Amino acid sequence: MKKLLRGALLAASALCLIACGNQEDKEIKVINLNNNKVVSLDAGKLGCYDKKVIWGADEKSIYIKKRLDAKPAVLDNKGCGNKNPEVKVQLNNFSLLKLDLATAKATTVVKELVDIMDNYGDYIFFTQSREINKTVKNSKGKDVVEKEQKSFFTSYNMTTGSVEDMLGEDVCLVGAVDGSVVYSKYSPVTYNMDLYVYNVESKESALLENNIYEAMAIHDGKVLYTVGSFYKRSLFSIKLDGTERTEILLNVEKIQWFDKNWMYAVKGYSYNTTLIKISYDGKKRV
Repeated sequence: MKKLLRGALLAASALCLIACGNQEDKEIKVINLNNNKVVSLDAGKLGCYDKKVIWGADEKSIYIKKRLDAKPAVLDNKGCGNKNPEVKVQLNNFSLLKLDLATAKATTVVKELVDIMDNYGDYIFFTQSREINKTVKNSKGKDVVEKEQKSFFTSYNMTTGSVEDMLGEDVCLVGAVDGSVVYSKYSPVTYNMDLYVYNVESKESALLENNIYEAMAIHDGKVLYTVGSFYKRSLFSIKLDGTERTEILLNVEKIQWFDKNWMYAVKGYSYNTTLIKISYDGKKRV
């Protein structure tokens, strides 16, 4: 028998979910603890199974994401003399599987997705890349249709099984937590962005901050983001309700790591940088 990598006891179901194999090629199996019967559900690469199992809203099913097999690169021979073909990269690397705990049957509910962001209530939030048709003017001024790759933020309803796009296309997602989705989008130009929070229950967006440089993360109910330019920017935090806007640190390049009480930020620019250990209110640093 292959090496057991991980086992998860599914409460109130008398089933145990395991993954057998190596890090690159695992097989999902379910063991019935009452009769020791082993059922093989799905062979393939499981991606994030080792990290997270999402319980269904009815607590009679669970959801996991499975890594898709790699597709060969597609060469799109556009350009002068087809000398520089465009390589179309596979962006949707996972599918979403539903495991029925009563029947031990696995069903694919979302065929392709980029990654799962979070889950809340009946919803699983994920990103998905798709090709859409875009009408543009050619060199002769005529309308032509071209295919363009766009990123969408999408939800799957675990009760109804419906899939719904949210927030429109080409938004920059920060994260989803406690029924709120934080995102940014370019407005009015492509240099700086506006920061928003979307309420899943009311399906309404609220502006948190305009003209930011980059939204970095959500931590402990606060959004961390920078304001300024590529060469000089300051780190701020703000609560999801738009209160307690706080300037934490000047001249920040990026946030390297988080823990419970501290974050580790790279301060400076280019080769002249240093790593700072700083509290989330900016009052303590090492």
